[in-house]
Amino acid sequence: HAYDVVVGPVADDNTMETVQLYLSGILKAEEAVERLRYNKVNNQVSFHTPLALAHLTLESRREVL
Repeated sequence: HAYDVVVGPVADDNTMETVQLYLSGILKAEEAVERLRYNKVNNQVSFHTPLALAHLTLESRREVL
């Protein structure tokens, strides 16, 4: 694709579990949609080019033990 930065939702483990249950026939479409409706959605930011990375700046850091 031609984008420097892409922002969008990320599927979590609950989302993938629901999709697998639907694909295996355990959940009906309506049940899967209902489960997916209440999943918390997290967004990710993906940097795809050196130009995009050049705009990042470190604001702080800390040591994690």
